[in-house]
Amino acid sequence: MLSLIAASAYFLLIHFGVSGTRLRDELVARLGAGAYRGAFALASVVGLVWMSYAYRRAPTVELWGLVLGLRPAAYVLVFIAFLFVVIGLTTPSPTRVGMESKVGQGPEAARGIVRITRHPFLWGVALAEIGLWRPLAAILVYAVAFYLHGRLGPPLT
Repeated sequence: MLSLIAASAYFLLIHFGVSGTRLRDELVARLGAGAYRGAFALASVVGLVWMSYAYRRAPTVELWGLVLGLRPAAYVLVFIAFLFVVIGLTTPSPTRVGMESKVGQGPEAARGIVRITRHPFLWGVALAEIGLWRPLAAILVYAVAFYLHGRLGPPLT
């Protein structure tokens, strides 16, 4: 469990400490935009792989199976999560890689669900984790990490 907490903290640190900060601007100036994106993508993938590896080894506490009447609610939650993931992957967003120029366009840069959730894809992942009967403690760490990143990440405007 400690590994999952550390991996989630690493993921949040690279996003809050680098993305959307002056450090990012300095790194882009030194490395160039392409090299920075590659390095940041690699650091993000390392964080996600670490989180996934630690998540699989977290202790299991069955969440939905204990109360069979809640299973239909879990199915609805997973369907909503699926919609969030699809919308997050198909909707233009100023938070996506390569769309940084949209941030300066003001409130109109983020429309629809992106304006409400900032990162619909991450919300979908977090909701799916809750709905798929995963380990309770892992759900909390994983979902909180994605929630914080999606909610408090770099500014949209």
